[in-house]
Amino acid sequence: MVTRWPMGWKEMRMEINIGYKGRANANNVDLNRNFPKLNAIAYKNERTGGKNNHMEPYQVALDTPGLQPETKAVMIWLHEIPFVLSSNLHGGDLVANYPYDATKDKSAHHYTKTPDDETFRFLAESYSLYHTEMAKKNRTPCDMSGDDLFPEGITNGANWYSVPGGMQDYNLLETNCFEITLELGCDKFPEPEKEEEYWHQNKEALINYMLQVHDGVKGIVTDAETGEPIRNASVKVYKVTSGGDDVKYINHDITTNKEGDYYRLLIDGKYKLEVVKEGYLPMEEFVEVQNKPMTEAVKRDFQLTPINRRNMEPEDGDAVFDNRAYYGEYPAEEYDVDRLRELILRYFGRRYQ
Repeated sequence: MVTRWPMGWKEMRMEINIGYKGRANANNVDLNRNFPKLNAIAYKNERTGGKNNHMEPYQVALDTPGLQPETKAVMIWLHEIPFVLSSNLHGGDLVANYPYDATKDKSAHHYTKTPDDETFRFLAESYSLYHTEMAKKNRTPCDMSGDDLFPEGITNGANWYSVPGGMQDYNLLETNCFEITLELGCDKFPEPEKEEEYWHQNKEALINYMLQVHDGVKGIVTDAETGEPIRNASVKVYKVTSGGDDVKYINHDITTNKEGDYYRLLIDGKYKLEVVKEGYLPMEEFVEVQNKPMTEAVKRDFQLTPINRRNMEPEDGDAVFDNRAYYGEYPAEEYDVDRLRELILRYFGRRYQ
């Protein structure tokens, strides 16, 4: 489990439960709000019909002014490994918090839905309802005033309080990963004798949440003529209405990874999938998702037919997201921790030596 700022934890631990003590790094920057603020781009694109994922080219995002070394290291990690589902763990309250975290109107509190609001609510409840305390209606609120009791133990982040520059919104808008924030208890630093109690409170919830990585649809996209995987193809999803006569576009695409594989988290229902890649004929297929415990996601592979082989030169998007020329080749089979560390050190060494 990654700790982004272990020295901050140590400093905060010395000032028991003073939440903001130690949040800043050595440069006095709050790492909890230090990711590129991509929400403004996303909200504008919703109005204008612009792109709805990977909001900035990777290298542009890394050059965002004010980013700290710890934040850049996490960004490199997120782009090197194609995560599907994640969470970041906090203390100070008891709730599962889902995106968006930043409000559209820059107000302090306002429910701000993602295009996948239903799926995110389901993911948040997959944790809260399996936690022994989080979803209880009669539990004592953390601030003792009653204003932080959350129905079913979940909350939209922006509705609770707006957090621009947070990690969960960055993950959603710049990678293919769905992330929520888990506040695991009122006490930021429970005493050692309470650790076993915390484990029992969270054990089933953690396991159940991790199992949701198998929800929805997955597959591999390849070239119909060569059989080679197609990277950065867009997977678009349309939800079939209850009557089955119409479909509604879910305005958040995901893209295929370097091996052509994709993973799209979805709640139960009927959907139309459309796979699009420049230089190929688009392809679509209808699927029905029925997420059942201990079963894998529905599998749908796509073989795209090239329009014109002579015109299939790499496009700008491929050049931006294919980091092999910048960092060297990707690991052949498995993502190796030492290899990832080498990549991070190579990046910082190149820029700051």
